[in-house]
Amino acid sequence: MHDLISSVQRNCDISDARHAGDSAMCIYLMRMREHYKWINDTPLGKPFDHKSLGGWIETREAYLESLESCHYSPLRLGGDEYDPFDQVGINRRIGDDNMAYCAGYGARGKPVFCLAERIGRESTDDYETYILGREYAREMSAPVAMSQRKTIVVRRDALLRMVWEMFEEWSWRKPRNSFYKAIAHFGYPDDTSRAARALAENELDNLVLHEIGEILAGDMLGDRWNEMLLALLGTPLEFLTRSVRDNLADSLTVLPTLMFERNAPSIHFYFAGSHPVRDQLFPMLKQAYRSWDDTQTIEPLKVAVRRGRSHWLETAQELMTSFDEYGDDCMPHIQSVIDRCAL
Repeated sequence: MHDLISSVQRNCDISDARHAGDSAMCIYLMRMREHYKWINDTPLGKPFDHKSLGGWIETREAYLESLESCHYSPLRLGGDEYDPFDQVGINRRIGDDNMAYCAGYGARGKPVFCLAERIGRESTDDYETYILGREYAREMSAPVAMSQRKTIVVRRDALLRMVWEMFEEWSWRKPRNSFYKAIAHFGYPDDTSRAARALAENELDNLVLHEIGEILAGDMLGDRWNEMLLALLGTPLEFLTRSVRDNLADSLTVLPTLMFERNAPSIHFYFAGSHPVRDQLFPMLKQAYRSWDDTQTIEPLKVAVRRGRSHWLETAQELMTSFDEYGDDCMPHIQSVIDRCAL
């Protein structure tokens, strides 16, 4: 397994090297810091030597620069060789070792690889879900969940680190906002680390729900959506169109479930982690959340989600129509749809 871990990590590093310029400098440095903490297995909340971090970043950047022109390596298991994107084949081979591997593409077409301890696996007629624990190989930026066809991967360690990053950012000023209301349900401020872990554990099922929503949205939109997204990679419209689909996916699964279960900490956490672009596209939902927070009346949220389900499907279809009609000249027309799609 040592050779497998090294091979996967090298592919992770190549992906980081090729896409180092995709993020703003502040985001890049924040991800470098978190990757340093992961590599050194720094416990949550433990201070670290910032001087050592600076030296590590300098060395790390030189290493990544040396990898920019390298190709992703196949993974060798026994006498067999696997394409690094063959998630199904690799998992079939390593499944008896309580390990799981994931590979796919994230924002801007960035390849994503991960090798981790498998702490849970659930198979149904529709989906196969892997819950990953300790991660042995990963990139600077670790998506907390991914789906490929009907296979869903949820990364508990990456989720916990994301929650802790949110906590550290919140703790600078400690506003009584959505994040505070979410973490307060789990024992903050008496035991900060325990509260963060409990909050992360509470969100695992919601990550699965989001990925199911993504799969359902994909079934509704078809392959044409992916062709359009591929044409928009690296442009400002890529994130906007992804946000439309995210709103559709969550209107199909996550939000109806949270409302049905009256899961208050998860409702607060959902809005604490919502990206400003998604809020800008769906102000009705944010306003309904504020109304629920003030009055505990769930009906405005139900109305917003019900309207969102049809609205975001129609918007996504309109985006694809613009792509089909205008081809290489589609971008201003797609932008026009985005400009008037807010709900």
